[in-house]
Amino acid sequence: MLVALEVVAVVADGMGAVVATVVVANVSVVTAVVDEDEARHPPTKQATTTARAQRALVFTLRFLASKGQGGEPEWVAAVRDRRRGEQVRLEGKVALVSGAARGMGATEAALFAEEGAAVVVGDIAAEMGEKVATAISQNGGTASFIALDVTREESWRGAVEETVDRYGRLDVLVNNAGTGYRSSFEDTPLEEWNRVNDVNLTGTFLGIRAVLPVMKEQRGGSIVNVSSVMGLLGAIYPDLSEAQAPAYAASKAAVRLLTRTAAAQYARYGIRVNTVVPGFTMTEMGRPSWEDPERRSLFLPHIPMQRWAEPDEIAQAVLFLASDDSSYVTGSDLVVDGGYSAV
Repeated sequence: MLVALEVVAVVADGMGAVVATVVVANVSVVTAVVDEDEARHPPTKQATTTARAQRALVFTLRFLASKGQGGEPEWVAAVRDRRRGEQVRLEGKVALVSGAARGMGATEAALFAEEGAAVVVGDIAAEMGEKVATAISQNGGTASFIALDVTREESWRGAVEETVDRYGRLDVLVNNAGTGYRSSFEDTPLEEWNRVNDVNLTGTFLGIRAVLPVMKEQRGGSIVNVSSVMGLLGAIYPDLSEAQAPAYAASKAAVRLLTRTAAAQYARYGIRVNTVVPGFTMTEMGRPSWEDPERRSLFLPHIPMQRWAEPDEIAQAVLFLASDDSSYVTGSDLVVDGGYSAV
């Protein structure tokens, strides 16, 4: 007998909403995806839209399974397990993500949980961080929040100890927390220079140092540091008379060299250390430039792919370096900038 069910699940992604309608006849599944902001994306965005549809399907199936109705139907398990067999890349791993209460960090945390990891959401924003961890848990993932000030050594020590106490190990660290300050050299106060470098550079250094004892004992681990295209090019604003961001650029460039130093020294322990280098991204920091037509018109001619990245596209790069898919990659920069640094 054919069983027909129809459910609508809405998965918010920070840019709009993906709506997946699932109609099931035995194990036949059909999805329909609506991007509320479709006009903003050129045709090349189709591949990402498809990927988001697949993730929406997974969440929809979990929703169906959670409804009770005599337990989980066999077709739900079959479809979910088939997707899990293709996608789960962090099964059994524990990951700590700094700056994970919003933006790219929250996206990375959610993706890691989707890929089977137990995720620790680390941030100074406790209320927002708790909400991220709760949302991941409600969607079938494993997550918890830990208060983390990346500029303080004792905060890192406590976060790593609590992670290991709770989950028994620590396999992945993502040094995602960051901040910025845009001004000319003459107008950059020393206090702002120190603040930006304390978060972006010293925070990354302290994070690496905090997890090394655990990863050395485990004889393995992956550390992913988040830099920026400004750490590659220095001056990214096409009008060079404009204020650039010397503190931010210097800190993000230093992260890349710090990564290589750690990678070379700790490879013998099975610890890999790499950097993701994002370009313009639709986060709290990047969205205002996109939404300002004048500023957008300054940058788009210099971006071959003619758009900003979605946070999920950066998160996928972080996932690759965190997972065993990149088992022979260390000391590398993975640039995700739509071709901006190539022209």
